Amino acid sequence: MANALLLRFALASAGNAEILELKQGMKLRCKSGDLALVIHDEVMCRQNIGKLVRVAGPIGYNRRLKKQCWLIEPVKAELWQCVTTKVKHYQKIVTFASNLEHPDDWLLPIDPEAWSLDEEVKVEFLEIA
Repeated sequence: MANALLLRFALASAGNAEILELKQGMKLRCKSGDLALVIHDEVMCRQNIGKLVRVAGPIGYNRRLKKQCWLIEPVKAELWQCVTTKVKHYQKIVTFASNLEHPDDWLLPIDPEAWSLDEEVKVEFLEIA
């Protein structure tokens, strides 16, 4: 581990300045600016699964979840199920200014280049005799 390169970032997350250490080679699913789909959430927040968000960054460490989290912005303002740092559940209309965090491994980035809406789709029908 003596040769391991550590990158240190000073982050302000939810009002708390923290130091995050990322080991070289650590893989993150998302990057700042990505569109992503919420694919997992806490039990009391499962209604958030399937929502589309923009990864706003920066990445920070959430001590309660023990996970690397991004600041996210929903694509449209809607009701989200949320949890405070003291594990109290609440509902909130979330907008781009809400400073909502979500773990990197609970998000699935969407590559807009993978979705070509201009392609022709060939539709074939099966004849039943």
